[in-house]
Amino acid sequence: MGLLILNDDKSFLDKAKRYFFKRGFQIHLGDNGVDGLVYIVNYQPDAIITNVNLNALSGIDLYCLVKSKSSFSGKFYFISEKNDDEEFDFYNERHKIYSEKTVFNRILPLLFQT
Repeated sequence: MGLLILNDDKSFLDKAKRYFFKRGFQIHLGDNGVDGLVYIVNYQPDAIITNVNLNALSGIDLYCLVKSKSSFSGKFYFISEKNDDEEFDFYNERHKIYSEKTVFNRILPLLFQT
């Protein structure tokens, strides 16, 4: 399963890469939303884990752009530096924003749901 992880925190990217690689994922990393667009076009990942606040193009703006302009069918998972999970509505869908502190264990089971 291909996984794109976008975060401007290099230590978070390193931890995420090790965590998901050990669990058999093919990993692509980027530190801004523009990188995310390139990876989505080139690699068509099955899922994207993105920080909501990224440089150049935020995770939310990336989601909006991809949803409105492409046929990408992968799942988006949003993360934040905040300690608590949050939720927001967009494109008639309810989305959860996971805390960076709990994101790995919370998202892993979701990646295997159909």
